[in-house]
Amino acid sequence: MPFIDLDGDFYKLVGDFDKRFPEGAPSLREATSLVVDGDVTFGHGVKVVGDVKIKAPSAQRIDASAVLDANG
Repeated sequence: MPFIDLDGDFYKLVGDFDKRFPEGAPSLREATSLVVDGDVTFGHGVKVVGDVKIKAPSAQRIDASAVLDANG
């Protein structure tokens, strides 16, 4: 089970969570951890591999089918 830490300012309420995962949560099958700091919206079919940390100083959208890994 991967470690997940989502920014409480943007993911605290169910409605906020749903707004940022409008097409479903990313695949965490190959993830070790996912840390999101900031306002990040995930597109359809995003995949997380290994340890991933996202720092978004302003609103950011992860494109559909993106593969996120420790290398960026």
